[in-house]
Amino acid sequence: RESGWPQLRTASAQDYPLTVVSEAADGRRIGPGDQSFRNHLRQVVERSHHIADSWDRLSELPFTELAAWAEPDLSWLKSPIDPASSIDQDWVKRLPKIELHCHLGGFATDGKLLEMVRGMAEKPGSLPPIQEICPPKGWPLPTEPTKLEAYRHLGDNNGSALLRDPGCLRRQCELLYYHLLEQNSLYAEIRCSPANYADINNGRSPWDVLVEIRSTFQKCIETAKNNHDSESSHFPCHVNLILIGTRQSAGDYRAGISRHLALAITATEHWHDPTSCRVVGVDLAGYEDVTTRAHYFREEFAGVHRCGLALTVHAGENDDAEGVWSAVFDLNARRLGHALTLAKSPELLRSVAERGIGIEMCPYANLQIRGFPLDETANGATTGYPLHDYLRAGARVTVNTDNIGISAASLTDNLLLAAQLCPRLTRLDLLWLQRHALDTAFLPPPQRLKLVKQFSARIPRP
Repeated sequence: RESGWPQLRTASAQDYPLTVVSEAADGRRIGPGDQSFRNHLRQVVERSHHIADSWDRLSELPFTELAAWAEPDLSWLKSPIDPASSIDQDWVKRLPKIELHCHLGGFATDGKLLEMVRGMAEKPGSLPPIQEICPPKGWPLPTEPTKLEAYRHLGDNNGSALLRDPGCLRRQCELLYYHLLEQNSLYAEIRCSPANYADINNGRSPWDVLVEIRSTFQKCIETAKNNHDSESSHFPCHVNLILIGTRQSAGDYRAGISRHLALAITATEHWHDPTSCRVVGVDLAGYEDVTTRAHYFREEFAGVHRCGLALTVHAGENDDAEGVWSAVFDLNARRLGHALTLAKSPELLRSVAERGIGIEMCPYANLQIRGFPLDETANGATTGYPLHDYLRAGARVTVNTDNIGISAASLTDNLLLAAQLCPRLTRLDLLWLQRHALDTAFLPPPQRLKLVKQFSARIPRP
């Protein structure tokens, strides 16, 4: 027994026989020495040497597992990603992913997926007729930005009127979960508005709707776990829920916000097992301007903070940097949705980075609503999309989908578009985006550590 080689303790004679035996013509058992154990020893030694060489650079790597990579592979990670390259496209597709900003109602908005959702209706005769909705020219990469209301209109065929049907709602959750598996997602926080899908007149309360959403995702998670070793090549994806409080330009929308906050607090106390699907936070979303900034909602969200729920706020998507300031300092947001105007306030950006606040960017939705140049400027300066600047400032920026169906883009698509919008983005930067998502996910430390280990073990080599 020698110290220093814990990696060899799992080696067994069955896995690494010292001889390869075969039958000779006269019945004698013969064979040359097997090289597999020698190769195993060599791999252990090489891995140890790589780690020793990278010891001083561990803080520069998003995952410590990368310290065991050979220098040529690390150099490949540190070079800019080419979104037009089939090699890089395949690498991003195989990359494990973390999704923090995805709306349930923005999925299956048209085509075959919408047909599949409608096909599971419990009351088909009560479904709203399908509207003919034409996306802007060039969609999903329009030449001109689309206003937020016009963007939302693209998802009208999958609105609340459709998801009030229990069968449609369940199918929507199932199809979204299958999509997460196809994207190699290890973890996702799905945003939903149960009160919007309730039908009080028919005895279907917001709580009933939330129970249905949660139970459907939980069944999907359990099925994926059971099938993982036998018939599924996809790693199970864990899903948690974020409830949305929606600001509007008019009307008594505060009542709806209060319902969802009360629902979230009750759900947090009802489902508290961190290994199951549960409600982990709330989102202040919707109409953004000087009249709906975060400080107007301090009283409503006090209970959320006191009960330990996490908070993310849509800020700086359509409002200026003052809206971001209000979300950070007036509402104590742990994450910021989009925060596109944060770049206009260097002092605020520095504060966001120092506080470790997550920034949820959604490249396709950001381009579609706000408009950003797809090509690098002639003089080689950074493009208008601020993601690269946020990374260099040390902010915990992440990439997400927002509305998969409306934007017509998966998380893989959004990561590749981020590289197109920010031409200097490296493959290592993409790994940092995923590490930031893990670090800012609304998770308890043990579950976060488990996901980090799972992610590290699945980073694809070049």
